[in-house]
Amino acid sequence: MKYPLPENTRISLDGFCDQLEKSIGSKFVSGVLYGKLARNINKTADMSVNFMVVLEEISTANLDAVGEALRKAKVQIELLTLSEEDLRSSTDVFPIKFLDIKRTHVIYRGKDVLSELEISKENLRLRCEQEIKNLMLRLRLNYVSRKQNSKSIASLLSRIYLSLIRNLGVLVELKSGDVLTTNSDIIDGAGKLGIDTAVLQDVEKLRQDNFSNDLEDRKRLLEKVMQCVRDAAVMADKL
Repeated sequence: MKYPLPENTRISLDGFCDQLEKSIGSKFVSGVLYGKLARNINKTADMSVNFMVVLEEISTANLDAVGEALRKAKVQIELLTLSEEDLRSSTDVFPIKFLDIKRTHVIYRGKDVLSELEISKENLRLRCEQEIKNLMLRLRLNYVSRKQNSKSIASLLSRIYLSLIRNLGVLVELKSGDVLTTNSDIIDGAGKLGIDTAVLQDVEKLRQDNFSNDLEDRKRLLEKVMQCVRDAAVMADKL
């Protein structure tokens, strides 16, 4: 398969898939590249590889073959192993994850298992609300469970930022129908819904080490992020 990957990554993935085809044959249904390396941006040779292996059936023999191929791989592979039935039956509990994989993936080897995958709008809405409310609770727990300083607040906000952006992207899609992929587009879209996007831009500055080191300034930023998350949770609940 021809796909613009770092050479070492491509060679290792080819070897991984070749090994699976050799050891289990047609029971290896599909190999799917997803995540950062499936997006045509910022590829580097040291990136871990998000890869989904779809098997005809899940058995210890098949999993042994996958494990042996994984151990021989020359790059770090973050592996998701499913049967076709697992894939079809998991979209209700992981709709955001599988929607992202469906939209941004490469069928690296074998059958196209994603083009017909159906993801319910209501499952998306419920999962979006769950994840946003989980972020809300995690922010509070992490804040009260330890003595805070400017560094710990920066770490906390950085940890939740990408998850928040991802869920805001789903919220924008559910509200407006717009499918947005870049962080900047999602922030703009969230702003049109009434979300305070200035605070998201400040968190981005914080992640780039371009925001005040003062503890009180960072506490105020955290409070604004908490309000932003609460507003998004209310919006998801009312959809």
